[in-house]
Amino acid sequence: MSGPVAPDSEEASPTEAQDLTVQILSAIDTALNDLGISAMVSPKCCREIAEFFLRDINRISEQQQESISLSKYHGYMGFWIRKLKPVSLAFPNSNQAGAIASPSEGVDDVDWDKEITDVNERIALRVVLNQIMNADSDESLDPVRRSCKVSCDKVSCVKLFSSEYFNAKGGQNMDYLIHSMRRRTFGPHHMAMLCEFIIFSSCDGRRDLLADSE
Repeated sequence: MSGPVAPDSEEASPTEAQDLTVQILSAIDTALNDLGISAMVSPKCCREIAEFFLRDINRISEQQQESISLSKYHGYMGFWIRKLKPVSLAFPNSNQAGAIASPSEGVDDVDWDKEITDVNERIALRVVLNQIMNADSDESLDPVRRSCKVSCDKVSCVKLFSSEYFNAKGGQNMDYLIHSMRRRTFGPHHMAMLCEFIIFSSCDGRRDLLADSE
C-alpha cells in the first residue's frame, strides 16, 4: 500500500517548512510533558507534517481569499499529526524511560503493557487544545472569542470546558474520541468541527454572539 505523495516544494518554501517543523517539535514536546509521557519523536516525520499542513493551508487560504478560521487552521494541524504519527515508543514517565531511548537494550525490563499505542491521537488533541488556548483571541481567526463580551482571559474558559467535557462519565468522552480518531475515518474537517465545538461551547459570550445575529 503506497503512502501519501509528497507535496511540491514550490507550495511552501524550505525556510517556511523548516520553521514550522521546529514549532511542531516544540508543540509535541510540550504536549508530552503536559500528559506525563516519555516518547521518541521523529523530526523527519514532523517535517512531513509541516509540508502537508502548509500545502493544505495555502490552498484553503487561496480559495477563501486569504481568510481561514482558527478551527480549520488548528484542525488541519491536529489531523496531520494524527495521520502521520511522529511519536513512538511512548510510556508514562514513571515507566522505564531509559529503554525508550535505546529500545534494543533492557527490553526485558520494560513493561510493554504500559506502552501508549494511541499516543499520536492523544498528542494531536493536546496540541490542538494548546494552540486554541494560546491563540490571540483578537485575531479574525477566532470570531467567537473576539466577539465575547464576558470579562475573562479567553483561555481559562476553554481549559475548564475541555477538562469537564473530556473527563465526564469517567473519561468516556475522551476514550470515544480517541477511539474514533484511531480506528474510524477521521478527516481534517472532523478536527475542525471539534475545534469549533470546543471554542463555541466553552465561551459564555456566545449568547451575545447569537443575540447579535438574530
